[in-house]
Amino acid sequence: MSAAQEAGAAKRVAIIGTSNTIMKDGWRPFFERLSPEWSFVNFSVGGSCALFMPGQIDIHNIVRDFDLCVFELPVNDQRYVDTGFLSVEAFTATVTAMLAAFAAPDARCRPVVLSLPVRTTFSISAPRDSTLRALGGVCAAMGVAMLDVAEVLRAACCVAPRITDEFFSDGLHLKPAVQRHVAATLARRIKENWPPAPRPSAVLTALAPKFSAHPATRFPTPAPPQIRQTSLCAWPVLRLAQGERLQIAARGYFCGLLHWTDATSGSMVFQAGGAEGQAVRKSLRKQWPGGLFFFTHLNTPLATNGALTLVCADTPTVALEPSINPGVIDAGADIANEVAFLLFADSDPHQAGARILAATAALPDRKAAWMDQRLATQLSQIALDK
Repeated sequence: MSAAQEAGAAKRVAIIGTSNTIMKDGWRPFFERLSPEWSFVNFSVGGSCALFMPGQIDIHNIVRDFDLCVFELPVNDQRYVDTGFLSVEAFTATVTAMLAAFAAPDARCRPVVLSLPVRTTFSISAPRDSTLRALGGVCAAMGVAMLDVAEVLRAACCVAPRITDEFFSDGLHLKPAVQRHVAATLARRIKENWPPAPRPSAVLTALAPKFSAHPATRFPTPAPPQIRQTSLCAWPVLRLAQGERLQIAARGYFCGLLHWTDATSGSMVFQAGGAEGQAVRKSLRKQWPGGLFFFTHLNTPLATNGALTLVCADTPTVALEPSINPGVIDAGADIANEVAFLLFADSDPHQAGARILAATAALPDRKAAWMDQRLATQLSQIALDK
């Protein structure tokens, strides 16, 4: 089979991204229509940072059950970094760990990264691009193919105000016309360069934490989990009513949880070790209408010291760690939280990320990004037509 025939052959493709991936005018629907011979499974979670991605890789065995995995990020990560709710170091450790999973000797799947900017990336006074630069450094060091849309937008329209006015519908999302061109370019470049890259280089693997997901199906409870289903996904979930608790054996650092959020969601207290261990409280209620799955992360991962206890409670004596868009919890409401999986790391992601950033800074300057002049020309025409 020729390279062209192999690129067009049937493939199983996993997609893990954010709201730019989920929304009907995002890049994914266009991308999928361009490759009808491929089968797609969408594992995206809107509004969440990249920490949910290692959990999806682990639970769904993406490394061995798929041919290609497209990651779309770091839109939300940049937002969390800008608000002080996530460190660039923790982000760097996360993306390194998730790409390192594809370096396993028995890995069947190849990763490709779609790097999308936020509107403030192009701010003249204070550009917000720390996560883009960290992601580019990791991909270059590991030899992972990446389509850098920020670089393409700069080539398309070198005047920053024009970029934000013509190409963004809001602070986090590109306009549908831009998303369509990005999708077409991504599909073309993957097929032109199939396989997109060999297995990622192991140059950073030893520095990255190892993440593991603990799904609701493995929680030590007498009753089996319920199934919570949406138009996008279905997850077994454990429902904890107000005052109920769950204790599990745990090692390493607790990083966050995938959960259902709606009008009945409340706060959750996470306590490490025994009764005297460190505790953190997070709001699982969000301002968005309706129900959806969301990944709430701990701004500072919690050392578990052998055990982790979850308590569905709005306990004022436990400090409430700030979050993006926390919803107001009504006094006296019937509170319940539904948990799909917990995410753990075997080492502190912040410390690991600091070591990785130092390592990538010391490496020779290498480019992994696909800079696509055809896409730049198409986007430039969009701006000129205005």
